[in-house]
Amino acid sequence: MTLVLVAEILVLIPNIARDRRMILREKTLEAYIAALSSTAPAEAAALAQRDELLHAAGIDSIRLRDPRGTTLILTGDPNAQPAKTFDLRKETTIESLWRSMVAILADHDVLVRIIAEDPLKPSIEIEFVMHRAPLTRALRELDAPDAWLTLALVSAVGGFLYLALLILLVRPMRRLTSSITAFRADPEHGVPLDPRAMSMLYDDEISAAGRELAAMQRELRAALWRNSRLTALGTVVAKVSHDVRGALTPALLQADRLGKHADPAVRRAGETLAQAVERAIDLVHRTLDFARDGPPPPQLSLIGVRTLVSDAAESVRGTVAAFELDNFVALDQQVEADRNHLFRVLVNLLRNAAEAGASRVRVRVRAIGHTLAIELADDGPGLPDVVRENMFRPFTSTRRTGGSGLGLAIARDLMLAHGGDIDLIATGPNGTTFRLTLPLTERADREPQAADSV
Repeated sequence: MTLVLVAEILVLIPNIARDRRMILREKTLEAYIAALSSTAPAEAAALAQRDELLHAAGIDSIRLRDPRGTTLILTGDPNAQPAKTFDLRKETTIESLWRSMVAILADHDVLVRIIAEDPLKPSIEIEFVMHRAPLTRALRELDAPDAWLTLALVSAVGGFLYLALLILLVRPMRRLTSSITAFRADPEHGVPLDPRAMSMLYDDEISAAGRELAAMQRELRAALWRNSRLTALGTVVAKVSHDVRGALTPALLQADRLGKHADPAVRRAGETLAQAVERAIDLVHRTLDFARDGPPPPQLSLIGVRTLVSDAAESVRGTVAAFELDNFVALDQQVEADRNHLFRVLVNLLRNAAEAGASRVRVRVRAIGHTLAIELADDGPGLPDVVRENMFRPFTSTRRTGGSGLGLAIARDLMLAHGGDIDLIATGPNGTTFRLTLPLTERADREPQAADSV
């Protein structure tokens, strides 16, 4: 509202300056007429007429000069002492604006000298001394209605703008900040913002910001709930893992004894029981590892990628159905990484591919800038959409029933600890491809060479 008022005042000031110039031109004309009347015969009627003209115009004295400065006519009170002198011939626009404001706001009368050109003979200079009070009254009579109208318009426009800004901008911003403050104080139990109550306009920027904030709050709250449950789960698992391993140890011993029985059926039952117990122990270890603050820091060393891939494949073949490995990794390809961590990641990916029905897995390595990419492509049936959306979240099984749902989540944590990552490159009826990325160091920075598959 203040800005609107200032704008209206800036528009009004030129009008006041224009009215001041118009009034002074009229005063100049009146002074010229009064000066001419003083040249009439000095009769009582003529003198009375001159004095009446001077009094009506608020003029005390008048002087007309020719271009050489010679006084042609001098009438009125020659002893009048003006407080200020204004030469309208040299007055700039800025001076005119300022003097008009001083004149309309003046609260006392003073004498001022006005110098201007003769309205009928521009070569003649006219100088007259007048009172400022008539000028002030005239300006107020001319511009006061405009000022009141301006004030009324400013009030109406300012009020409308205030309400519009309050409804469309201020109140939605207050709701945003209040929601952010309340959610920050208690994010786990805070209520997400309702974007429908943000603004009267559904498609404006503030409504869009409200929808994004509400979505972020819901996702953050869900993530905090998951983390709190994982924390509680980690605490529980850490407390009972020892007891669980102790309880499963006798069953594993009995399974070993059954595996040595003479009856083939009993041996098969013992092997099945031993595998079940080992899977249960492995699940306890996986859950406990994931519930910790994070994977242990990698112990970096130079390792041969080709040999590591072959070892991982052999480990998987001992527990799941056989599959063919096409190992296209160069014989001398090395990478600086933690062997145990990278081995676990490769075993997890190869086991997932085999359990999903893949009969062949192709492994290739290539350098991408300063990054080493290990790509594992299988010929399995691919991943469904629901699995792709949550594959790296904990306790979300990717392919088989009965899985822990921690394999890929742990694998990503291990890769991130190396400064790399794991990504799903492609999936479909023709198979699935994962890419492991690791930073190349100076010791391992060499171009991969072609190799025959094994």
